[in-house]
Amino acid sequence: MGFLGIVPATRLAAAYDPATEELTLYAEGKVIAYTSGIHFVQDQEATDGYRFTLYGWSGPILSPRQFREYQCADQFKLALPAGTASVTVVDAHSPEGAAVTVRYLGLNEAGPIPPDVPVATESDVRAKAEALNPKRAIQVAVGGTFTIGQPDAINVGGSIQVQTDASRVALVDAGIVWDGQPQIAWTFKALQPGQTEVKVIVSGGVATFVLQIPYAVTIG
Repeated sequence: MGFLGIVPATRLAAAYDPATEELTLYAEGKVIAYTSGIHFVQDQEATDGYRFTLYGWSGPILSPRQFREYQCADQFKLALPAGTASVTVVDAHSPEGAAVTVRYLGLNEAGPIPPDVPVATESDVRAKAEALNPKRAIQVAVGGTFTIGQPDAINVGGSIQVQTDASRVALVDAGIVWDGQPQIAWTFKALQPGQTEVKVIVSGGVATFVLQIPYAVTIG
């Protein structure tokens, strides 16, 4: 079973949009392969300015340990006082908190993402999905199970969701697995005979695309 803990970051950034009163925090780094749900949490009781902590769910931890790279961005709706130069971010490398300079966004800026961070395109995501699941047609017996995988790497601000017909299939398990790269694996149980479809929906975040990857499922 996984546990919630503070994770390390090798790079931190912050940006504030005065027009929308939104603070965006960005982190990147390397974590144990079975780490998911990396996110920032604001310390509502901080008395020394704005303070945030970078958390993630880890486990199970296997030997030998394997690691993966990650990127994470979260937005906070708050009225940052004018002239605020930095916010404090706690991560595993800086347990006392590190001062992260706030970049104030103008009309031609769109976020805190450093310019050299690679952004995946729609074709990149599709190619990885097809390599992971070469057979998009699935056959399964009633009561049987099947698994669909999707690479865990997404752009900053992106998301991965799965869409099903609950009358035909039921989600029985989901988690991060490691097979040379981190993947989200969903396991479903077939409920009744017939044809149905499972869709993996990937939002590109800063790349502004929405990709639907359908899997035709025959139950019988």
